[in-house]
Amino acid sequence: MTIPLSSLPQGPLLLGISGGGDSMALLHLLLAQGQAHRLTIATFNHNWSSFGPQSTAFVQAVCQAQNLPFLTATGSGKPPTNAEAFARTERHAWLQQQAQTLGANIVLAHTQTDIAEGFLMRAGKGSGAGGLAALQPLSQMNGIAYARPLLGASRQQLREYLTVHGHEWLEDPDNTSGGSQRARIRKLLPLLEDAGITAHGLAASAQAVAEADAALNHTLNHIPLQNPLSLKLFRTQPTEIALRLLLKLIQSIHPQQSLPVRRSKRQNLLTRLQTEPQGHATLSGVKFSWKNGRLITAAE
Repeated sequence: MTIPLSSLPQGPLLLGISGGGDSMALLHLLLAQGQAHRLTIATFNHNWSSFGPQSTAFVQAVCQAQNLPFLTATGSGKPPTNAEAFARTERHAWLQQQAQTLGANIVLAHTQTDIAEGFLMRAGKGSGAGGLAALQPLSQMNGIAYARPLLGASRQQLREYLTVHGHEWLEDPDNTSGGSQRARIRKLLPLLEDAGITAHGLAASAQAVAEADAALNHTLNHIPLQNPLSLKLFRTQPTEIALRLLLKLIQSIHPQQSLPVRRSKRQNLLTRLQTEPQGHATLSGVKFSWKNGRLITAAE
């Protein structure tokens, strides 16, 4: 069977591998395309359970058999709250560091199924267009390209590919235990499919939101950032543009901040800017002060 891959960046590639079906399928697909000479394999052990060392050893053995460079690191363990967000941040910080050292771009095995799951998770939290937008095949962060060549493939298709070609993979017990929110959503997907809500349809909706998100950002980019900034902007622009403008102000002061400020918190500040003639507030390490129709921002 054929699994189409979207285009990859030029030069060295750092491939994030967990040992699961998605990432192992991506590895073997790239090897089948003759990409071995460009690859360095990276596995991050989150140190949550015995599966971490097991998957690391599995991937390392595959790399040794294929004569591929292999990098690994161990995380600080599972925190009591926000574990998934913490894991994602810790893993990506390490991947970024390794990519910068190697002068490589990063390749990840996100799938169409991941887009569908993410869409449902974020919709349940009341996310706006930026949160609901689909992952893109190619994006940039801190000067490094992130490639996701499997976004057109489902999780099931990739496991069928591995089975047909006799390749092994591991299943993370957390994916079936239902311990994480994503695992619980994953169990719901077959029920949604029975009701006519398919992963393909959810991913298509997420892509439509991504295109709307790009249009909103295009409008936002035509609003020059100034300090002070006229309060009139927050009182005349559509709500979504005003909320994005607040985020842009925060990111201009803290450009290294990786996680966006929650929409609900920005909405609270926007309401104050629209209704209070003067005031002070602090949000995500930025001080906001407004009076006489002007907004001044500064690092806390």
